[in-house]
Amino acid sequence: MGKFFFLDRKEKRGAAPGTLIHVGEWKEFPVQLTVRRYDEGVFQEDSFSREEFLAGGRDSMVFSGKGVFWLDVCGIHDAAVVQKIGELFSIHPLVQEDIVSATQRPKYEEFEGFSFFVMKQLTWGKKTGVESQQVSFVLGKDWLLSFRETPQYPLFDGVLKRLRNSVGRIRKEGADYLFYALVDNITDHFFELMNELEEKVQSLEGQIIGKPSKKSLQGLYDLKQTALIVRKWLFPLRNTVHSLERTESPLIRATTRVFLRDLGDHVFLLNDGLEGIREWIATLFELYLSSVSNRMNEVMKTLTLVSTLFIPLTFVAGIYGMNFAFMPELGWRWGYPVVLGVMGGISALMFVFFKKKKWF
Repeated sequence: MGKFFFLDRKEKRGAAPGTLIHVGEWKEFPVQLTVRRYDEGVFQEDSFSREEFLAGGRDSMVFSGKGVFWLDVCGIHDAAVVQKIGELFSIHPLVQEDIVSATQRPKYEEFEGFSFFVMKQLTWGKKTGVESQQVSFVLGKDWLLSFRETPQYPLFDGVLKRLRNSVGRIRKEGADYLFYALVDNITDHFFELMNELEEKVQSLEGQIIGKPSKKSLQGLYDLKQTALIVRKWLFPLRNTVHSLERTESPLIRATTRVFLRDLGDHVFLLNDGLEGIREWIATLFELYLSSVSNRMNEVMKTLTLVSTLFIPLTFVAGIYGMNFAFMPELGWRWGYPVVLGVMGGISALMFVFFKKKKWF
């Protein structure tokens, strides 16, 4: 299973709490920072390179205070950028440490002046199977920070399209609603993943019922491992979203909590679907073993019946194969065909008997 549950954290050994050391797969691309400011009538979008941001500091992060401010950071492997953002927005060092560690379990925490939420985004790669990246959010009164590992997936495209085109209510709401919309958008990717898993399991079911093979068994094992990975990140998300629903934080308005409850329903539905898929896979394992066992039984049954048919023939042949000088049938002209006829008759009678018993 390798490092399925625990990535190599030897760099963290002995380090003080709050030390910013990236844990996870290193991404070979420069950090990308995008600042978005919007209200009901205005939407602004600016991008910064790592060098521009570190040089400009607070000046690049200034916003008027009207509407919503959203900073999207793509690349958590650069601890210097995360540390700088933490200083600008007064983010607790332990939260900064969680942001740069790609092994975080989904959770929601409240601090003075901001809230922290972290989850995994899972997608299905046709060649690689399940692919994941960590996404973290820091929510303030009128601002939101989002941190993700890679720009590989169009993670927020749906929400950005609504923002740019002023579709729906998103431009009329606050940062808390933007936070909900982004988390809901990530959750929708889980449904796509579930559909892929269901199609894979259904395809394997047809193979196992038709003609079970080692290839189908390996496919079942791979799907079982995939379901285990999905459960690792999806199951704790249920409790995390439930905590988010019950929060009394002033940063989340009552009007947004209604949508968070709907998000909770989606996460519960995903968990139920995943458990159903896992039970389906377990059932297919049993079906595979049963099919292989039945196939073996049929082969043994056929071999046993054939052997049984030849037992009396072997007996007769053994008698006339004995080297006695005085055997009356040996001198009889019709002895040979009569013995063959008797042997054939015995076989025919036994075949009819087996057929009557439905052993064939």
